Amino acid sequence: MTFFQELKKAEDDKIGKKALHLKILEGKGINIPKSFVITTDFQENYHDKISINKELNNIISLIEKEFNGRSVVIRSSATCEDSQFFSFAGQYSSFLDLKERKEIKKAILMCYSSFKSKNAITYSEIHGIDLANERIAILVQEFIPAVKAGILFTINPVNGEDQMLIEFSDGLGAGVVSGEKKPITLIIGPGEQPKEHWINNLCQQSFFIKDVLGFHQDIEWGLINDDIYINQETLQRLKIIIISWRYQLG
Repeated sequence: MTFFQELKKAEDDKIGKKALHLKILEGKGINIPKSFVITTDFQENYHDKISINKELNNIISLIEKEFNGRSVVIRSSATCEDSQFFSFAGQYSSFLDLKERKEIKKAILMCYSSFKSKNAITYSEIHGIDLANERIAILVQEFIPAVKAGILFTINPVNGEDQMLIEFSDGLGAGVVSGEKKPITLIIGPGEQPKEHWINNLCQQSFFIKDVLGFHQDIEWGLINDDIYINQETLQRLKIIIISWRYQLG
């Protein structure tokens, strides 16, 4: 059984919601970093530590081969994440700029551990989700050394207004996503057209993503060589008052 597959060739029901949304967007012409997925079959078939270590080492060898030793990003992609009603934002793990085998292996195992972490269990219980019926895949993406990066909200999460809110910084933008770094903030109202080409491009792509997926999004993006790359997206739910809205991406 092949557990490690190119995202665009993997079966939709075995890659989790986050990976599925990226697969849909890639098929619509949106720039997505080179992506592979460790399907939910791996979680279902390997439970004991010895089996996991042996097969996981084989998968890591495939990762090194497919990405030619370049740095990767490891993200969770659970079947219960990023749905229209429950985002599970912030509950599962993501790890950036990994190159060493031991780092990649540790990140994958930590993603699996986060699936049934105390916080994720509490979140699922609050929303009536039975984790016994859910699975987790692991999204493996090429690491993009962005010159600018951040988050775009397709509707203002602070006041619910029909405005795009963009927060970004120079570099990778990890501090913006985590809330640790003070970002540059832009608010784009209806009908406004930003003068900067890359901002205008980002807004247009974000409108398109919202229309394709059918609901408002938080979009994690990066800019390199004037090209916008969409790294992940997470449902933005405004029915709940978002206090720590900078922590929406998981």
